Amino acid sequence: MKGKPINIATIKKIREEFEDVTERVKNVNYEEVGGNLKKNKKNFFDFLVEIIGGIVKIGLKTLGLVFLFFAVFGCIGWCIGFTLLFIFKSIE
Repeated sequence: MKGKPINIATIKKIREEFEDVTERVKNVNYEEVGGNLKKNKKNFFDFLVEIIGGIVKIGLKTLGLVFLFFAVFGCIGWCIGFTLLFIFKSIE
């Protein structure tokens, strides 16, 4: 009602709109709204669990690859070390 003149017609219009809103609030099916809210909440948290689970899964796979990388190079170094040890030990 910004910029409208204040008179009886505008006051009646505001009262009618207020009564219309009041009727809508009274006629709301709260069980249906609550059910929709529960369903949307469940969908949101299911989505959130999937996202967090995916991030954790990617992190654990990356950590596993890092451990595998160090294990492979550790074994290679171990084999080279023992080979060199036996070679140089046999020289004496």
